[in-house]
Amino acid sequence: MISKIISHYKILEKIGEGGMGEIYLAEDMNLERQVAIKFLPQHLIEDKENVERFKREAKAAASLNHPNIVTIHDIIEENDQICIVMEYVEGKSLRDVISSHFQIPNSQSPIPNPKFPIPNFMDIISQICVGLWEAHQADIIHRDIKPENILVNKKGKVKILDFGLAKLKGVSNLTKDSSTLGTIRYMSPEQVKGEEIDHRSDIWSVGVILYELLTGRVPFTGDYSQAVLYSILHDNPDPIFRGKNSEEQQLEQIINKALAKDPNKRYQNIEQIHQALKNISASEKRDHFPPTAERISKRSKKIFLYATVLVLILLSVLISIIDNDEEKSRMDSIAVLPLSNLSGDPSQEYFSDGMTEAIISELANIKALKVISRTSIMRYKNTDKLLPEIADELNVEAIVEGSVLRAGDQVRITAQLIQAVKDQYLWARNYERDMRDVISLQREVASDIAKEIHISLTDQEKLTLQAARQLKPEAHEAFLRGLYHWNKRSKEDLEKSIEYYEKAIQIDPYYAEAYAGLAHTYTVMVAWSFMNYKDGYVKANSYAKKALDLNENLASGHVALAASLEGEWSWKEAEMEYRRAINLSPNYATAHQWYAEFLSSLGQHEHAIKEMMIARDLDPLSLIINHNCGLVYYFAEEYDQAEYYLKKLIELDEEFGVPHYFLYLTYLAKGDNRQAINELKKILIKNGESKDLVEMIEKVFRSKGIDGYKQWSIDYMNSEPRKRNVHELVINYAALGQNDSAFYWLEREVNERSGYSRYIKVDPGLKMLRSDPRFDTLLRRMKLIP
Repeated sequence: MISKIISHYKILEKIGEGGMGEIYLAEDMNLERQVAIKFLPQHLIEDKENVERFKREAKAAASLNHPNIVTIHDIIEENDQICIVMEYVEGKSLRDVISSHFQIPNSQSPIPNPKFPIPNFMDIISQICVGLWEAHQADIIHRDIKPENILVNKKGKVKILDFGLAKLKGVSNLTKDSSTLGTIRYMSPEQVKGEEIDHRSDIWSVGVILYELLTGRVPFTGDYSQAVLYSILHDNPDPIFRGKNSEEQQLEQIINKALAKDPNKRYQNIEQIHQALKNISASEKRDHFPPTAERISKRSKKIFLYATVLVLILLSVLISIIDNDEEKSRMDSIAVLPLSNLSGDPSQEYFSDGMTEAIISELANIKALKVISRTSIMRYKNTDKLLPEIADELNVEAIVEGSVLRAGDQVRITAQLIQAVKDQYLWARNYERDMRDVISLQREVASDIAKEIHISLTDQEKLTLQAARQLKPEAHEAFLRGLYHWNKRSKEDLEKSIEYYEKAIQIDPYYAEAYAGLAHTYTVMVAWSFMNYKDGYVKANSYAKKALDLNENLASGHVALAASLEGEWSWKEAEMEYRRAINLSPNYATAHQWYAEFLSSLGQHEHAIKEMMIARDLDPLSLIINHNCGLVYYFAEEYDQAEYYLKKLIELDEEFGVPHYFLYLTYLAKGDNRQAINELKKILIKNGESKDLVEMIEKVFRSKGIDGYKQWSIDYMNSEPRKRNVHELVINYAALGQNDSAFYWLEREVNERSGYSRYIKVDPGLKMLRSDPRFDTLLRRMKLIP
């Protein structure tokens, strides 16, 4: 790259590198000046829509002309590269300033020292505020304010850089996780939750930096991303000062206000925090802000403002009186506990469980409401836990509990709405319908619940909850039995599920949900190697399309169709269906889970992690979703995170043996071979293998190491075809450099559409094969690369 000429810029030397690209010092040969050029990494510019959005952002940022903002000179697209030409600032980042002052060996180990803040820290924070004020006046939000994006030159002048890049990276839409801890630590709660943000999010980040300038550490910490995110959402910053004098108290109050979780309780513009800091600093004489109309006319409007405030106070009192009851019951997260079966007949459990799931599904279509999914709910069946405890575990404000009784062709539901924290009953109602009107019954319950917790419904949501067709009771009963067996997931139960869904369709050929159920069942049968992929995906695709022909707004139908298209390697079409399903039913945990797995297989790791975390939030006790949190981190090569989630899953259910295999792979990837072998032994023990086999593996590993074990494993599986794990064979051959054998079995995995084959592009166990031309040939065949 050195001496290379880009447009009329000659590259001189590399001066920096980070997640947003490499930075070079260059010479502008036309104007004979030095500039900095940042080359954006390839993974950020693959999406054309993403690039166009970034270019619009960068053009807006280029319009800013302020001494505290790095000027953007040019944007160049050349040879499939995008680079930004900007002002060259000779100095160091604020991160370097902080690390040097507090003698931090690296930014992960800060040493708090509030007695000795960074010299001129008030001036530094003041200049940051002034630069942001200029941007905010132009309706430009930075989105990624952190010490790495703030430069300090030799004269102490502060320069903010990277406006617009945060949106390209996806920081503003991040939920539950991020690509780096460095970015996460400065994110506002609304950014963390994936909500729309405004300039007040930058104010939060300034509060974090102010705290760090005083202490050398950030206020919200953790060893992994989720811990930091939790801290941002729930924790208060540790106090900075002990024996607080007046100035210290004011400074602490400023920081706490800037770090208010609710944006409405923060400073409402950046000038306010700047002014507050000036008021407690006798040495701060400069007012960097140009006068505003508000400030010029402040005195002349003082009396008017006092009167206005008095009127507003009186109005707020009146409004609070009128609105008090509604505020008490407004809630935006809910869990529907398993409805009790009042029939006294255990064989009717399928019916009460099915009605519970149906009400959950109806509520899940409401975008403004967070609804916990069935899998997590069913763990509380027949529980003696208190409602506040359940609500805390599921992180919800409201709980619905009740009962269902079926007598002949009549069904009766009793539902009660409880404000969970106070364990206070808010509403109760009985519903009774003919079985033919069961869908109408389910939707009426969901609509009433939404009304009672004051959730606003869109016009489309209202229409959906009002629309319902009659069902034949026998068809609905068969459907509920099919759903009951599908949720058990064993081969025998899946086969029974198919029988019942087919019976439902035979009785009622227009039963869209039953067709979608069949499509889902065949998809799982293939994924779990219970069925040949050709037969399974063809049937899944056909049934999904039939479901959508009958009801184009059926989210489960779109998810089923997406999965079948994925099996045919029709990636773009599959993604459209996943997005459609999530748009129709944003609380549909399975849609987020399967979409996350899809994104992971394509290498879109940050997006995959985000979607999987949404799925986990909606179904926090689901074993498979918790397992797949580890899976997407493993394929993203974030092994510590993968290990964390897989271990948490084992804590959740020690009998669930699935996570041990990916823990084994994770430890191999980390180079912790002893731990890997320990996990492998746990797998064999849980699978009922003989003690002799377990001892043999330990003996081989001790005498010949990990490579010796892998060769022994290859020989053993080839001699015992019934014990053969094809994926294990592939990664062992690859690790030992036996590429011909690795590709033989990898081809077989791909040809059979095995569960692991979809991940070959990102599987860390196949790294050794990626340089072999045969690997790209396989990827092209699967349409994973052009």
